[in-house]
Amino acid sequence: MGNFIILFQIEKLAFYCCVWANISSVHNAIKSGLRPEWVELTVIGNQRIKLMNQ
Repeated sequence: MGNFIILFQIEKLAFYCCVWANISSVHNAIKSGLRPEWVELTVIGNQRIKLMNQ
C-alpha cells in the first residue's frame, strides 16, 4: 500500500497488461504485487463459431 501512495503522489500509475491465456505472465504480475482490475471478453455468435469449426 505504501508504494501505491507514493505513485499516487507523484501522479504515476503502475500498469501491466497481459493476456489471460499467458498464465506465466499473469502469475508474474500477481507475484509482483499487481492484481487484475478488469478482464476483456469477446463474444462471438453461434453461427460464426460453427463456421470457424468447419
